[in-house]
Amino acid sequence: MNLKPLKGVRVLDLTTINPFTDTEFSDYGAEVIKVERPGSGDSIRDYPPFKDGVSVYHCYTDRGKKSITLNLRSDEGKEILKELVKNADILVENFKAGTMEKMGLGYEELSRINPALVYGKLSSYGNTGPQKNYIAYDIAVQAQTGIMDATGQPEDEPSRVGCYVSDHLSCTYLGTAIVMALYHAKKTGEGQRVEASMFESVFSVMGEKIAAYNCGKNASRTGHLHDAFAPYDILPCKDGYAALAVTTDAQWSAFCAAFGLENRYSTNDERREKYLSTLRGELTELFSGMTRNEIDSKCAAAGVPAGPVSTMEEAINSDQIKARCMEPAVTDQRIGDVLTVGKVIHYGETFEADSFTTAPLLGQDNAEIIGAALAGQGVAPNDMQSRMAELVEQGVI
Repeated sequence: MNLKPLKGVRVLDLTTINPFTDTEFSDYGAEVIKVERPGSGDSIRDYPPFKDGVSVYHCYTDRGKKSITLNLRSDEGKEILKELVKNADILVENFKAGTMEKMGLGYEELSRINPALVYGKLSSYGNTGPQKNYIAYDIAVQAQTGIMDATGQPEDEPSRVGCYVSDHLSCTYLGTAIVMALYHAKKTGEGQRVEASMFESVFSVMGEKIAAYNCGKNASRTGHLHDAFAPYDILPCKDGYAALAVTTDAQWSAFCAAFGLENRYSTNDERREKYLSTLRGELTELFSGMTRNEIDSKCAAAGVPAGPVSTMEEAINSDQIKARCMEPAVTDQRIGDVLTVGKVIHYGETFEADSFTTAPLLGQDNAEIIGAALAGQGVAPNDMQSRMAELVEQGVI
């Protein structure tokens, strides 16, 4: 069921580089109006990789949105945004701390125009603390939250998690906060400002390591191994690597039965004690004559958590990804079909493949959106074309 729970909700997207919160809003039915700089637009349009000169990343992150251009440092641009705020439900921005306030467009000002407005703020480190004014990208946030210290082999240098984990986590948290605030606003008429930071979002997933620290145990890199369970590892096999995660004695017993092994390490404490010295070598020898799929099938039949370590190409083309409709194509109006990532949340027990509309050209919705704002300011229909031309000439749109 392709339910659109945010249908009828209007979002003003002022974010730059990191627009995933509003991408998700668009996916679930909201009208998302991307507000961009005249001439150049959001920097995400210049973000690699490129296909025929077009950012494929932009095709994904801005799918389904509308685009207007607006110079928010000009008086006319500010007034147009304020007009748009009157009919908006949500505004999302991720400028440097204090930027919107300096322009006279902070929450206090905008809430006087629309008391029910939900104002979402995405920041690097939050609005308090010694780093509140710092600007950060994903790698800097990962470095400071401990997740790098927890990633990689103990004898190697710390490692970055190989995706923009801070961007996606923070946008997911912010989206959840905004929807909860929107629910409150729809019931009471009272909007509010909500914030999520990249720093706190990544730190929030470090609970396992914090628990270990509380107990005086190793909170740094353990490689593929788990602090508490064994075998919990990535092991070589005939055609690559396989992941194995045994967390109960019952799972271990089932694993031994499935692979014809004598159950010599019946408790987790025994397995942890003997894992590096003995058990890991025995499992490596066992898996050396088996393929990833053979290991996966045996473990699945026995109810033991495991899986092949897939290449990115294998993951994209896997039957499970296809069955869950997680790789739909966006048909971009410039370069054609672009493979993208599907929606994670589904409503009901059955669902159809999603059909996403293309990412917008820069300012392609100026006539519709800004034209309506100018009409709200009293510009007559006969004067609309000339007024729009003036704003273009003045660099306002």
